[in-house]
Formats: sequence, C-alpha cells, structure tokens
Amino acid sequence: MAAVGVDGLNFHTLPQAAYGLFSFRRIRGRWLGHVAPDYYGLVTFARAAPPGSRLLSTSGPSDGLQTWATQTPTGAIHVVVINSGASPRTVGVRIPAASGPGSLAYLRSSALSSGSVTLAGRTFGGLTSTGTLPEQARGRRVAVQPVHGDYVIRVPAPSAALLTLSVRHSPR
Repeated sequence: MAAVGVDGLNFHTLPQAAYGLFSFRRIRGRWLGHVAPDYYGLVTFARAAPPGSRLLSTSGPSDGLQTWATQTPTGAIHVVVINSGASPRTVGVRIPAASGPGSLAYLRSSALSSGSVTLAGRTFGGLTSTGTLPEQARGRRVAVQPVHGDYVIRVPAPSAALLTLSVRHSPR
C-alpha cells in the first residue's frame, strides 16, 4: 500500500472483538488497559516507517521469512525481517550505503498466537495504566557490526528483527 501512496490507516473495533488492539476495564477505581499482541506489531511498524519514510526494494530468501526496508527522511535505514517459520534463521543483510554498527531490536513471542510479547525486551504487561512501553532499564538493543559488508542477524521463530542502520554520507 505504501508503494501506491497510502499514508495512513484507521482501525475500528467493537467491545469484546477478538481482533481488538486493546481493551479497558475499571479495577478499584482505576482504568487499566490490556494490549493485544497485534499492537506490538503496529508499534514496530511505526518505528520502522516513521512519517516521510520511503519503501526500499529488497531481495533474499522467502521461505518463512519476509523482509521489508525503509529509509527515513533523516537517512536512517530500517530493515524488518519477520520469521513466521518453525525454526530460527540467520540472515545476512547487505546495504552498500550503510556504515558503522547497526542497532537490532526484537519483537518476540513464544508462539504466533501468544499473549506474551516483548519489543526490545519491554512489555506493556498484563494490564497497563499508562499505555506506554516502560523505558529501557538495560540496553535491549543489540549492536551489530558488519562482517565483510553483511550485517548478520539471527531471527528466532516466531519473531521479527528490526535492524537500524546509519547511511554513509558522501563528501561534497
């Protein structure tokens, strides 16, 4: 959809709908929310494709893997590798314009239908009163150094990896 100019989506839901992104209830005078697993995917997407990003062409293995790449208006490149297969995969990502180490964050779950999800090691928990992911107490982003031009990453199953790379600026 991004390739044809779609720049936004609206999500509608009904109370108790199985596809809802979150639900709310009042407990002891406080409103608390439950965040559904699909919402973590939307947060990952928002990080991978902030406003003004453009979709980049990708190629590579497709057996159980999906790969997407964007370049932000500031020049950063985000690569998302989704492993919906049954076993972990190791992939090499080659971005000729990238320089230096990359930063890797994982979207993880014990199963595709699991309610236990983390993004960069963080979770909304069973119930949240803020609706925001807690600040990272420890660095859950992993630095990835290029090896002979490839950023080699291991993508557990099922999970997604979000690789963020800086672009080498050419001298003027």
